[in-house]
Order: sequence, then C-alpha cells, then structure tokens
Amino acid sequence: MMVGVKQRYRYRLYPHPHQQVALAKAFGCARVVWNDALAKSRELYAADEKTSYPLLAKLCITQAKQTPERSWLSGPSNVVFQQSVRDLDQAFRNWWASLSGKRKGQEHQLRSGSRPRHQR
Repeated sequence: MMVGVKQRYRYRLYPHPHQQVALAKAFGCARVVWNDALAKSRELYAADEKTSYPLLAKLCITQAKQTPERSWLSGPSNVVFQQSVRDLDQAFRNWWASLSGKRKGQEHQLRSGSRPRHQR
C-alpha cells in the first residue's frame, strides 16, 4: 500500500421526515452557535483579549443554554455545538497563519546525503 494516498468516499442520506426535522434543528442550532461564537470572538478581539476554544465553548454553549431566550439549545446534541465552535477556531487559526506567511503543505528539508555521488 502506498503511503500518502488519500481515499474519498461519497455517501448519500435519505432521512425519514422525523430525521429531517432533527437534522434541521441540529444544523440551525449549529449555525446560531457559530454566529454567537463569531460575534463573541470579534468582541474579544476588539477589546484586545485573546480568544480560545475553551473560552468560546463556555461563553457560547454553556452559558447560552442557561439563558431563557436560548433554552431551545438544550434539544440537539452538544457535540454539534462543540464541533461548530472548533470549526470556527480552526478557521481563525488558518486565517492568522495565512497573514503571517506560513507555507502551506509540508516543509521541504535538505537531507545531509542529498548531493550527487560524484560530488561526495
């Protein structure tokens, strides 16, 4: 087996109507959590405070569930919300890395014995 070969799988889902409702609720809640986390991270950035995944998860998931206007967030799985905040955190990391000029992909390093044989 070759190292570095990636495989891709393609799946199609055919959910039942009650599953469609549950998925729509989960996706909608994930979108709300993403938008809340984005607003909170912008607010913290404007105040020159550092943001991190645990802080955003605490502010946007745990504390939001305890407010009366966001009590409906208790319905779907918490994993959906955590992944939404993780995705936002990774998006910010990628954006900061692109600003700093970090190279995409693997680093190319010269090996010590990489000269041609006639030069050794």
